[in-house]
Amino acid sequence: MLGALSGARDFDLDAIVTAEGMDDAVTHHPPVGAPKLASWYRSADVVVMPSYSESFGLVALEAHACGTPVVATRVGGLSRAVIDGRTGLLVDGHHAADWADALEALHDDPATRRNMGTAAAIHAANSGWQRTAAITLDSYHAAAVQRLGRLTVLAG
Repeated sequence: MLGALSGARDFDLDAIVTAEGMDDAVTHHPPVGAPKLASWYRSADVVVMPSYSESFGLVALEAHACGTPVVATRVGGLSRAVIDGRTGLLVDGHHAADWADALEALHDDPATRRNMGTAAAIHAANSGWQRTAAITLDSYHAAAVQRLGRLTVLAG
């Protein structure tokens, strides 16, 4: 199932699905409201996020709040939203074999999926807006310090 596109990469997902001969296996849905989305998250065994960039990882946290583990690329906010091995799995890069291994591991181990789902819900409950705002502020502060450090090095 595919949702709305976001980010800077320009993918024609419908064309890719057709080219791969997967029209019978993939359904592309337009954006839906929060109640329906939460229902989808709760009914999924796992949410997969093969992102190339991710600012905050809010989709992962939404899935976690519904008790669903997430398999995601180890980028940006996903590295903080998903606790690798506890609330889901983080995959380095986009090699299909690595993603297949991660998904197969969870498919073959329903007890681990259930345990990750429980841990995910607890993690999400501790990741409210106050905490998210504090983490965001810390990130901006770190970026500013790093930027100032670079300027000092360049000026020296």
